[in-house]
Amino acid sequence: MPITVEERHQSRKAGDDWREYGYIVTGTDSEVAALNAVPGEQYISVPNPKGPSYLPLILMRSVTVEQQIDGPNVNHHTWYATARYEEQSNNNDNNNTSSDLNYSISVTAHTANVKVAIEQPSPKLASGESDPKFGNYIGVVGPPGNQTIQGVDCIFPQATLEIERRYSRLAWNNRVKTIIGKVGMVNSGSFEGFGEEEVLFGGARVSRSRTEVSASYQFLISLTENVDIPGIGSVSKKGWRYIWVYSRPADDGIGTKAIAAYVSRVYRRSSFSGIL
Repeated sequence: MPITVEERHQSRKAGDDWREYGYIVTGTDSEVAALNAVPGEQYISVPNPKGPSYLPLILMRSVTVEQQIDGPNVNHHTWYATARYEEQSNNNDNNNTSSDLNYSISVTAHTANVKVAIEQPSPKLASGESDPKFGNYIGVVGPPGNQTIQGVDCIFPQATLEIERRYSRLAWNNRVKTIIGKVGMVNSGSFEGFGEEEVLFGGARVSRSRTEVSASYQFLISLTENVDIPGIGSVSKKGWRYIWVYSRPADDGIGTKAIAAYVSRVYRRSSFSGIL
């Protein structure tokens, strides 16, 4: 038996920012099925003296159902439902309506091995010894001609921006493919106060109820900076671009000598305006 839903005659009630609708649900003896059959969203016509009427989306905030009682008997396949809706938007962009729940930035640490110091003063030498002249290399070990550079593990920050937003199910369905397509891309313009290519979209965690969708978006931050390359000088690196150095063995046999520094774009760019 198919489930049908009909609005009850003269069941509507209204306030400044809410509407209440009554329904008759038939074709099931399951309370859960009856609840799920009630529309989770509605559009209502609102007169506008300055222009055309608009249709703001109203979302369900609560719903109750009870079985129909005919005298001493209970009709187990008919339910009376009452749903309360609240206005979500007062403009024409109903399919993209969202609201902020939370905005946070967290900074964590990760480690990376560093073999070249930013600055390294002349060493204090043992009596009778001369400076081996390792330049800015860190942790040089081994006899001359067979030396390796151990470096040192250093801590670097990693900032993550997290934005949580809430949507109607209709609004989420209209944007989910756009969101999936932008994972792993960087921003082509400014975004939430960060510059071009400084934000990498890492995806979203999504939870869904009958009436709405909550999405928690993750963005990784890498700020534009100047990087000092020994032997070359300061090199500007924009956001998430990757900097790498072509080197060859040093003339003195210790380590390598930087020849050229490259700044490569490895992530596709996209406008993030369609994500949130």
